[in-house]
Amino acid sequence: MSSRAAASASTSSSIHRKPRTVERNSDDSDTLLEELEAELDDDFDLGGFREKRMLELKAQVDAARRMQESDYGKLTEIKVEKDLIARTAKEKRSVVHFFHRDFRRCKIMDAHLEKLAAKHLDTLFLKADVANVPFLVTKLDVKVLPCVIGFVDGVTKMKLVGFEDLPGGDAFTTASLELGMQQCEVLSKYPGSAAPFPSVQGTRRDEGGRRRIRTGARGDDSDLDD
Repeated sequence: MSSRAAASASTSSSIHRKPRTVERNSDDSDTLLEELEAELDDDFDLGGFREKRMLELKAQVDAARRMQESDYGKLTEIKVEKDLIARTAKEKRSVVHFFHRDFRRCKIMDAHLEKLAAKHLDTLFLKADVANVPFLVTKLDVKVLPCVIGFVDGVTKMKLVGFEDLPGGDAFTTASLELGMQQCEVLSKYPGSAAPFPSVQGTRRDEGGRRRIRTGARGDDSDLDD
């Protein structure tokens, strides 16, 4: 797994310099803030870092807002099969829950996916009633429900059939589902990060003997544009 990149700024003085002790008899917070800002300007040559960082933060907030205003950040049902094919083919990362409305376990899966969708804004979470997507049910060999399939650039990278690969059965945790999806590269290790993952081979258990969600990296990846 790749580590989170930490932003840094070069300064003309050490950031570990012992702060000055300043006596103040006034409780005026505005005056205090002005004095601290002046002191910071005296100690550091930020070289435009503050303005650059503010622009970066604004861009991140704007991107998150655009995603939340679309289908990102939530679990969205798609009722037209060709729309589902188009969405999964064009998105960088997407997850589709194939479900049946009367199945209790499908409702359990929905609850977990809704939590993950709200956290992982860089992955599109969709669901489809199997009655509405017969072509995909056949092509993707969906036989047991719930069935969750993860795609990266339109190619199958993960397939979760029922709860067989999740510890705890019906009582599995959202965290265990999230970890398995991260191992299959469908979710970013750090939500919002575009950092790449190392390749994950398609095994059923990791080195410690724990269960692992099956990946599609076994020579049978399904491209939905076929």
